Amino acid sequence: MPEDFDEFWSCVSDEIQVARNRETMRQRLGLVAKATGVFVVIFGLVFAVSLTLKRPDRKEICACEPWQIDGIRPAIGVSAEYPLVCDEKIYALRGKNNDQHILCIEKHTGRILWESKFRVKDCRLIADDSRLFVLASQARGIWAWMALDPESGKELWRHSLREGTISAPSFLAVLGKGICWSQGNRIFLAHPETGKMIWTRQIDDNVKLTTPEEHHGKILVASGDSIYAVNFDNGTVMWSQQYAPKARLLSKPLMTIDGHRIFVARGFGRQKSALWCMSTDNGEILWQQEIPVPVNLQSFEGKVFVRSNGLKAFDALNGSLLWSSTVHGCSPVSFKDNLVLVTNSQGNQRIIGLNIETGEKAWTRDLASSCNGVVVRGRMGLLSGHNDVLYAICVDSRG
Repeated sequence: MPEDFDEFWSCVSDEIQVARNRETMRQRLGLVAKATGVFVVIFGLVFAVSLTLKRPDRKEICACEPWQIDGIRPAIGVSAEYPLVCDEKIYALRGKNNDQHILCIEKHTGRILWESKFRVKDCRLIADDSRLFVLASQARGIWAWMALDPESGKELWRHSLREGTISAPSFLAVLGKGICWSQGNRIFLAHPETGKMIWTRQIDDNVKLTTPEEHHGKILVASGDSIYAVNFDNGTVMWSQQYAPKARLLSKPLMTIDGHRIFVARGFGRQKSALWCMSTDNGEILWQQEIPVPVNLQSFEGKVFVRSNGLKAFDALNGSLLWSSTVHGCSPVSFKDNLVLVTNSQGNQRIIGLNIETGEKAWTRDLASSCNGVVVRGRMGLLSGHNDVLYAICVDSRG
């Protein structure tokens, strides 16, 4: 064994320790680098996702620019909400009687994008992302059924529908598998891409049906005395439930759905009318209330609103009267924040905001009378007045 072994081993030990220290440092730096890389990746993903999220339009969150267009007639029966709003476009009618044209309007500016070259009368409108659907009367019992390109107004397809009934169609409804409506005692379901009928079905004799509504894979409609659940695939009646006594002549009732409850309002004469609440599962009557003759019916967040010679709010669960207001008029109600918005009758040309919990008047704004009511989108409210002016206004809790 060499005499200088101890000294030699001491040098070797020092080298080994230095090497170990270097390896430890390398491993630590590697872990730090990996952690840094993971952080960078996570941060990058979060940043990328934040960029892809749709940011609110400035005009929605900061301000809305009021505008108005003359020559736009108020129209009852054209769509559930009139004017019809779909994304950034508004559809309305300009002209009188049988000389009306469809207008497409840019929502935030009021700029007219296009006007239909053809004339319409007694028409129904509904839209989806790709098409504007039009059902318009041509002659007695003959209806033009067409789709227009929302960008240009160009006609995409057209059919002529001949119906033996002289009853006016209901509103059009965009449902899961097509465009649906009722006319007299029949329901129609049409393919949105071609306009061809998927099926039509006669429901009952001597009835007038409400606008069809979809609920959990079935179509629900009401007549003046019964509720019907219709199979979406073929139009067969799955079940029906009578809620009122049969009558020889029955007017079309009002119907709305909120959650698992159907609400139907119907008049029996000039004075006596009733509001029913029924289950969407089988039509079982849950409660019933006597009301004045109804002209509009809406439900919203656990409340049912009936417009007649005034406005009444009922609890959707048990039918108890929550409040009533003497605001007269014919318009549907609309909702903004904690307010119910209504328009007055012809003599009082104003919009009124009522507290949704109490019915107390929060504010009024002089503008125009209308039976179409205020269509609310974000901070913007749209009103088609009896003075043939379409208004875009800003609405909030302060009016």
